[in-house]
Amino acid sequence: CPEREREMYDTLSYFDNLNLCKDIEAKTFISVGLRDTCCPPSTVFAVYNHIQSEKGIDVYPFYGHDAGIALAYQEKML
Repeated sequence: CPEREREMYDTLSYFDNLNLCKDIEAKTFISVGLRDTCCPPSTVFAVYNHIQSEKGIDVYPFYGHDAGIALAYQEKML
């Protein structure tokens, strides 16, 4: 809810995926849009590089935060 937006961002500031990714044990797939202004690509690559389990990544140079969503839906429809 909009009236709690500030509180949400304050809470999220305590979480850093780079600190959490060392605990990932499952096979992981990540997509990243190089034009993402919400989750900077550098942080996505940092997390990806620290994941120790089997992993994969798709990089979308011309997408933002919605990277891969449209293409994933298209693939499901084919």
